[in-house]
Amino acid sequence: MIGETLPGYILVGCLGLLCMYPFVRRAVDRDIFEPIYAVSAMYFLYFGFFTLHLMRVDDNYQRLIPSSFETLELALFYTILGLFSLQIAYYSSIPESLSRILPSASSLLNVDDQVVSRLVYWTYSLGNAMRLFLVYQGWHVKFDARTLVGVVPAYGYIIDYLSVLAPLGFMLGCVYWMAGHDKPFFTFLLWFVMFPVEIIFAFLSGSKGAFIPVVAAPLLGRFYFRTRRVPYLSLLIALLFMAFIVTPSVTAIRANDAVQLRSMPFFEGLQFAAVNAASTTLGDGPAVYVGNAYETVIERLNGSGVFGIVIESTPDYLPYQYGRTFIGGLAVLLVPTFVWPEKYAAYQEVADWAYLVFHKEGIGGIAITQVGEFYLNFHLAGVVLGMFFLGLLYKTSYLLLSRNRTAIALWIYIVMWSMFLLIEYPLAAWFSNIIKQVGIMLVILFASKIFPRKTMRLTE
Repeated sequence: MIGETLPGYILVGCLGLLCMYPFVRRAVDRDIFEPIYAVSAMYFLYFGFFTLHLMRVDDNYQRLIPSSFETLELALFYTILGLFSLQIAYYSSIPESLSRILPSASSLLNVDDQVVSRLVYWTYSLGNAMRLFLVYQGWHVKFDARTLVGVVPAYGYIIDYLSVLAPLGFMLGCVYWMAGHDKPFFTFLLWFVMFPVEIIFAFLSGSKGAFIPVVAAPLLGRFYFRTRRVPYLSLLIALLFMAFIVTPSVTAIRANDAVQLRSMPFFEGLQFAAVNAASTTLGDGPAVYVGNAYETVIERLNGSGVFGIVIESTPDYLPYQYGRTFIGGLAVLLVPTFVWPEKYAAYQEVADWAYLVFHKEGIGGIAITQVGEFYLNFHLAGVVLGMFFLGLLYKTSYLLLSRNRTAIALWIYIVMWSMFLLIEYPLAAWFSNIIKQVGIMLVILFASKIFPRKTMRLTE
């Protein structure tokens, strides 16, 4: 063990109290899927739970933590300040004022049920048509995207971007089904066709984040349209599924050779990846599997460790970026690839600092967390101001969408809520994903308002 220090326990305790505050704060009608609850839980897991594991269990993570435990304690302290700033913004009157100033979207979010039904079919069908093209070209395996640079032409990125319509269609289908449109054919299509397909492509993406909206859509849809009771059992099952099935399986799948998988026929490659992953994770029996899964989860929950490395390394090894990783990265990512085919090479130069900690031996591809990226850009001021901005974003988004309890509003909220959970995601990629996904949803909605009759005639 790296040591059990009184300051360490005090800091973890303070973080725990801060993360518990939203849950014990008096509320007239508590909405457990308000962003602050999930975000607070994620911060305690990434920073508090991981530190407790280091102090109480083992320190077999030397490559993932700073050289000095005092630096890790400093990371905890800065995280507490940042989360406190986030909560001040979240519970202030500013989000309410912003939500009143911003234009009302009630007319856009109120869509006829028949049109919503058509949107589910059209969106999901078009998204899977894009996926089939990616599969045909061998571009569907995305967990090592660097090997696709220079291979995929500019139009391929457009098709890949449009393939997001498939999971969006599934999420809208979940919400529509939970809203009471549960006829036998649609029920079969949603749960026995769409759901398994989304699970398969989420695994092929090699990203745990791809599973969050797939799991969140049924949970949020049921909560808002079926019952307002907190689904404790469902939340526990979802947590265990993400921790002990998704995390170790995705880690095992990412150990495959992405280029080799792309060269195989789709189902052959899928079987090959699944067999390799199963042999890696299940080969030594259930007890070893659970132990390895727990270790994998702990390694991925390393928030305080990598933030400590950033503090320890800045500015000697990691120069202050002064907004470069966010503003520069976001500017690059929002330019369409067909306009700038070399943009990913340019983005890599900007984003390397947000993804990797180079001078620590054996480290590759570890995100430094959003609070760590704020520090890397503007030191402690970046942590406080950046987290304050996130608090405003979380609450304002929630207020805008919660005022319109429609299937479309919940559809958009599921996407944003799922992104809010990714507290380790590099900021530029995080914001660009939100902008792109919500942007394509708004295009769909505007189209449904402009051409509703034509759409219905074409699909009837």
